[in-house]
Amino acid sequence: MLALRRPWSLARQRAFFVGLVTAILPASTTGAEETNRTLSPGAESTVETLTPADAAMAEAAQAARQIRFPKVKHPGGEFEAKVFAAEPLVRNPVAFAFDEQGRVFVAEGHRLPTGVLDNRGRLKWPSEAFVKKASKERMEQIGQEILNAELSARTVADRERLLRTYFEGDLERFTQDSDIVKRVVDDNGDGVADHATVFADGFNRLLDGLMAGVLVRRGQVWVTNIPSLWRLRDANDDGVADAREEVSTGYGVRYAFLGHDLHGLALGPDRRLYFSLGDRGAAVKTKEGKLLSVPDRGAIFRSELDGTRLEIFAEGLRNPQELAFDEFGNLFTADNNSDAGDQARFVYVVERGDSGWRLGYQNLGDPAPRGPWNSEALWRPAFKGQAAYIVPPIANVANGPAGLTYHPGTGHLRAYRQHFFLADFRGQANNSGVLAFSLRPRGAGFHLSKPERFAWGVLATDVDFGPDGAFYVSDWVYGWRGTGKGRLYRVTENGVVSAEASAVGAWLAGSGADRAPEELQRKLAAPDMRVRREAQFALVDARRDDLLLESAQPGQPLLAQLHAIWGLGERLRQTPSARPRPETTSEALVAALVARLEDKRGSPAEEEARAQAAKVLGDAPGDGPVRALTAALSDRTDRVRFFAALALARLRAQSAQDAVVALLARNADRDPFVRHAGILALSAGGSPEELATLAKHRSPSVRLAAAVALRRQGSPLLAGFLADASPLVVREAARAINDVPIEAATPALAALGARGLRIKDDVVQSRVLHANFRQGTKEGAALLAKVAADRTAPEPLRQEAVSALGEWTKAPPIDRVTGAYRPLPTTFRDPEVASFELRAVLGQILARRQPRVFVTAAHTVAALRIGEATPFLARALEQAWDDASVRLASLDALAALGAPELARVLPRASADSSPRVRLWALKARVKANPAQGLPLVDETLAKGALAEKQAAVAILGWLRDPGVRPRLGALLDELLANKLEPGLTLDVLEAAAKRREAELDAKLAAFEESRPDTDLGPFAEASIGGDPEEGRKVFLYNTQVQCRRCHSIEGHGSEVGPELLGIGRRRSREYLLEAVVYPSKHFAPGFESVLLTMKDGSIHGGTVKSETPTTLVLDSAEEGVITVDKLNIADREPGASGMPDGFGSILTKRELRHLVAFLAASR
Repeated sequence: MLALRRPWSLARQRAFFVGLVTAILPASTTGAEETNRTLSPGAESTVETLTPADAAMAEAAQAARQIRFPKVKHPGGEFEAKVFAAEPLVRNPVAFAFDEQGRVFVAEGHRLPTGVLDNRGRLKWPSEAFVKKASKERMEQIGQEILNAELSARTVADRERLLRTYFEGDLERFTQDSDIVKRVVDDNGDGVADHATVFADGFNRLLDGLMAGVLVRRGQVWVTNIPSLWRLRDANDDGVADAREEVSTGYGVRYAFLGHDLHGLALGPDRRLYFSLGDRGAAVKTKEGKLLSVPDRGAIFRSELDGTRLEIFAEGLRNPQELAFDEFGNLFTADNNSDAGDQARFVYVVERGDSGWRLGYQNLGDPAPRGPWNSEALWRPAFKGQAAYIVPPIANVANGPAGLTYHPGTGHLRAYRQHFFLADFRGQANNSGVLAFSLRPRGAGFHLSKPERFAWGVLATDVDFGPDGAFYVSDWVYGWRGTGKGRLYRVTENGVVSAEASAVGAWLAGSGADRAPEELQRKLAAPDMRVRREAQFALVDARRDDLLLESAQPGQPLLAQLHAIWGLGERLRQTPSARPRPETTSEALVAALVARLEDKRGSPAEEEARAQAAKVLGDAPGDGPVRALTAALSDRTDRVRFFAALALARLRAQSAQDAVVALLARNADRDPFVRHAGILALSAGGSPEELATLAKHRSPSVRLAAAVALRRQGSPLLAGFLADASPLVVREAARAINDVPIEAATPALAALGARGLRIKDDVVQSRVLHANFRQGTKEGAALLAKVAADRTAPEPLRQEAVSALGEWTKAPPIDRVTGAYRPLPTTFRDPEVASFELRAVLGQILARRQPRVFVTAAHTVAALRIGEATPFLARALEQAWDDASVRLASLDALAALGAPELARVLPRASADSSPRVRLWALKARVKANPAQGLPLVDETLAKGALAEKQAAVAILGWLRDPGVRPRLGALLDELLANKLEPGLTLDVLEAAAKRREAELDAKLAAFEESRPDTDLGPFAEASIGGDPEEGRKVFLYNTQVQCRRCHSIEGHGSEVGPELLGIGRRRSREYLLEAVVYPSKHFAPGFESVLLTMKDGSIHGGTVKSETPTTLVLDSAEEGVITVDKLNIADREPGASGMPDGFGSILTKRELRHLVAFLAASR
């Protein structure tokens, strides 16, 4: 037993610096000895009560007035948002939930940025102690080393080892701050919180993450905080938890991206606990002793409320923040995109579904960013020919999906009944808010209506309906990292509480155990899904199977039927000791549910009751329902067939295999949900040998399903499907063998290349190439060389083949197709094997003008030391190939090979049309003959282009010659006199600093003293002189700043922030630099929010649509578009940008200069 600490002091709830990268994970001790402990009720605690702060409430009220709702009038009138709570009652709210009394439990994030990590900032991870001991060579590769350690992690213990390795001597930073749970209470029912208490803290162990999920039910509070799921209790109801139990642990085997946490707690209609995990992976030992491992993807977990029967319900997700059920028991989530042109997805979460995401995709770049995720369109809704192993999303929706809820059926927002509400978090309030949309059935799945911006202008993290019928939204207020601010808004229709909502609230606050069973039975048909659910649970607890059976019959209200069926499903899962009466045996319950499944009376809408009966029969003991479920595979409705197949999969019904095959043949890949259920039934009920015989089935849909079923079993018999007549079946087999992977079938996949080189399918060919690379045989190298030389093969495949040969001896541990950690079978591979095969086709590869293939080949011949390539490399320079990258790659390779041809082509390179080639030649000439260095520098500074002059100045930083000091001194004098060419300022400063000579240091100090005392002064040299192409790389690929996460340019990126196309035509370089370093100083049209106090005392808030010297046009939530005379403004309070500050310290000045050049070049 362990006593709880005193609630976290308010002094520690401070605002945090808003940076973009490195953060870390907290703890006080390691995870091993901290697991499976329970804190008993009655532990002494001091209750610290927080009360509202007037200033914070006033500021929040102003923000609430700026929230924009639909203009259309709905029944009940206009919507309005009022402040329910603000700081100090609420700070940094991540998620919240209500108890039955209407008290709000808020999960607050206070461990940013010192207590959690994001591997995009891994270059800054190593501590001072680590760096002191590491070699220079190791530090040069530290980013890849840490990434490999991240990708290879399989347990939380692996993550701890990583932490202790790279943060040696700096571990205390992870235990400084704790995330907390607050209980926020409205004592008098006036819609405004009166006080709050810190319900629980102490979540600051070494491996703890962010508290990102909370669920409350009947005195129990579940919270998610990597690596554990916790259950808290407050025995004396004083607002402070006095007991906590670690229900399960082992989540988060790596750090991955910030926010990809354990979250999404939801109570299912089956009274089981559902929760979500981002792609940080998990290795969890269940209470029954089974290991659940999902190392490289996000997942949905399900368990009983006490943590027993924990299982992986669905997987293949990236970062599914929240979960929500509709009134028919369907589970949904919104999954975030990967910031590489893909879009976020609304997912119908089905049992054992795989949405396709793998963590390794995140690190794959050229030629296809995110690899198969993008190149095979795994994130798109269903289309013909899509990968069959995934369950596709319903729709692409939102940019930063966060909180999710479903209208309960009563209370406010009545026009939005049967709607979902999704928080769309984009980092800036005026471009974030809450979307609303509905679904309609489509086969076994759904179609999503066009999303509507329901509440816009709020940085929403979570949404929910309270027992009072109002709609609540939590507001992060600003940025991505947390500032110590926070709000809860209460949204109503004209602020009127309906009698219906009041009755619901009162009913929920009571206890089902105190109500008559007949009343509970009537409530199964209540209009509010929360009331129906509680009535169902109470009837189950009372063991009134008779009433449940009666309500499940055709002719009863549909929703009553559904809850009765779910209640009967609960009874099926209960142990025999919990059985109510001898006459209500499990056999009797199964028989009743089978009868309901087979009873086709009633309205068409009641078909859903039959579908749900099929669903719960999957939890039946024994094989009693198998015959009925097998017959249901031929049912008239997709939903019944879908759930019948899922149930047969849970029952592992071998006898149903023929019927499942017939179902898949009839479905003919029409409905991906039915196909998924059929595949599950095949893989659960059939042996690998039985499934392998389906390779001869006449239906390609059956063969496709059999291939995926064998994938799920991990069977090498899948190799037999590589010869299938259907290209889609071959695709699925190749995908599975490489991607799962199924190592025993890899030789068969590699051999496919010998006979299948003409298969014009990049999906198959890329995996065939990789299989041959992994085999490491002479035959494999020969195939790679053959593809590299094949003029009919797509350029990306040829490039990959050449690149693989170049990596032949390096034994990289990363799968070249999926990005997964997958070391090669052997670490030694004879380089001569690859060199021999490549030499035979050098002419075919290097003589053809395919720039990307040539550049890759140049790097490869250099890596393999193939001297025979030098004539081809020299010829590319002498023939002045159009692409400068070809000439640069040729020069690099000639230099690496020590080729005598280099001296012959250097004069031509020095006069090349490309400044990049000329400056390469300049550096090479100086290195070859240092005595000629200064004359070449002088000549270049006199006549060269700016890029060449920059290279010449850089040479002065390392050239050993006594004449360097006076030349750099003269350049510094020009700088001090404002006579230096502006594009050389940064180069001169860097070169002089490298010399570490007193005379130059004095002049550098003088320059620093002369800098203008402005915000932009320290960065002025980054405004001009950058390379647009290098800046493009910063914009698209720099993981520390992630520009494309929010902005779009040249067709790349996201729509969260302003479109940047043509920004260089509209704005100066100085403006662009300041906008990067200090984003809140400049706003694009439509992205600046302001609060105006007028001289007459009135207040106007909204988004600036346009501005002139005399007027300001606002898009106001309350007033629509208004024009304000600026002379009448007494005070103008700007909002904050959603783009974090701190880029000036994250990017080097050289990177800043390149980025500005790239933006300025966009015309």
